[in-house]
Amino acid sequence: MLEQLLQLVDKFNKQHKKGHDFGSGDLLFPSEIHTIQAIGDHENINITDLAVALKVTKPTISERVKKLERLDLIQRHDAVDNMKTVLLHLTARGWVAYKGHEAHHKKMFAQFQKHFGSNSAGQIRKCQQAFAAFLDVMKQE
Repeated sequence: MLEQLLQLVDKFNKQHKKGHDFGSGDLLFPSEIHTIQAIGDHENINITDLAVALKVTKPTISERVKKLERLDLIQRHDAVDNMKTVLLHLTARGWVAYKGHEAHHKKMFAQFQKHFGSNSAGQIRKCQQAFAAFLDVMKQE
């Protein structure tokens, strides 16, 4: 089973090596599109809460935010009640990428559904449980 997991990770890495265009015209890596997704899901989130949500450090998320801001996918603005707090929201281009990412996941789920049939959601849930168990074991080492 470990061999299949490594093959899956390798295939994923090869598919995402150059990034993917989710409709905005930008090649985005998984970490970047998931940052966009988190901001879209939690409009006006601050840097600290975004880092916590994505389970990364503040310096890591700050660099990612700078890149996405340069690409005009997100914007920063000061909180009304606290000028030191920086809030994030998606631009129009960011929403295009967000919606493209949602469509990408729907397409992937449709492929799973075609392969696994009517119980595809159950199969995906079983995989998620297995991955969670593997992660728990690895944390113990």
